[in-house]
Amino acid sequence: MNDRGVMIVPMDPSEKKEVKKLMQSVFPFLMQLFFSFTPNILVAKKDGKIVGGVILKVFTLSKNRKCGLVAWIFSDVSARGLGVGQRLVESALGFFQEQGCQDVFASVEGFNTSSSKLFSTRGFSPISPWQQIRRYGFDYLPMLFHTFHMFDVGHFLWVKPGASQKVSSGGQWIATWLLNAVALYIAIGRGSGFTSLSSNIPLFVLISLGIFFGLRTVVMLAAAFALKIPVVFRMWMSGIFLTTAIALVFGGYFPIPGSIYPDLEGWSYKEQKSKIGKLSLVGILSVLLAVWLGILGKQSSMVGHWDPNFWNIFLSVGKMMCIVGIIIPVFPLYSYDGKRVLDWNKGIWAICAGATLATVFM
Repeated sequence: MNDRGVMIVPMDPSEKKEVKKLMQSVFPFLMQLFFSFTPNILVAKKDGKIVGGVILKVFTLSKNRKCGLVAWIFSDVSARGLGVGQRLVESALGFFQEQGCQDVFASVEGFNTSSSKLFSTRGFSPISPWQQIRRYGFDYLPMLFHTFHMFDVGHFLWVKPGASQKVSSGGQWIATWLLNAVALYIAIGRGSGFTSLSSNIPLFVLISLGIFFGLRTVVMLAAAFALKIPVVFRMWMSGIFLTTAIALVFGGYFPIPGSIYPDLEGWSYKEQKSKIGKLSLVGILSVLLAVWLGILGKQSSMVGHWDPNFWNIFLSVGKMMCIVGIIIPVFPLYSYDGKRVLDWNKGIWAICAGATLATVFM
């Protein structure tokens, strides 16, 4: 298959080193640690040089339902504009069709609109957790395992053929709140022993998460309205598996708040970066404000006498949201608000990060 001088061919085993070197030039170091080869790899060549690659996986669910996964896709910066990504995806779909695959998957980070466009124009669409469960039933967990879609925070599962309808933002927000509450309760119980927990702990967990998640979402929706950009809330379901695992194994809590995304057809992150940065900024400021008010409330003679367990949970949640959501804008936390503000305005991000550090150690 040839387009603009680009040839798509199966990778020769002797080309592994060259393909891996190209992958390393595209993805950040921490992401590279999860890279692996499969028996099915296609490469894009121009003038004999490898300028792109796609790592493919074929797996089978129950009743011999064959599925395909576009596990990795990448191209050389020097080859941008040559349609390398498009040719790789089309060749991958041809391969999966030859294998008899009924479903083809790809996991795409929510703000990676270049990849989203690549898949959406070829019959893929994001599929929500509820749609996944309805479509795959008892194969839901095996499907997540084979697609590696269990711990990729902020990524969404795209599938061909796509979903026929959208899912309620409100339902996704409520699920995010409740599932985070379960993980936080497990973390608290794992750390201190469930039998010694106060009967008020579940209520304190729900209230604390409700305040932080709710305030952040409301101010971001208000900002989106002011900026005249339609948005939708989307939960990070794969992150729920991660935060639950951390709670069970280590007794720690890792907030997975989901986020607000433009509800536009074929939108571009580059074009919407300024608006998204502002949405994320108000989200950051709302969390910081809630933590500051919590610190003042704990010290206040009027409310400071409340159950100390409430203040401990409330401030722990808020400070952890500040740390993962603001201070560390790199993989695997680049779907959080901090990365969005950093991409928009580095100076404002630095001020927010400084304020966060000061708040965390108060």
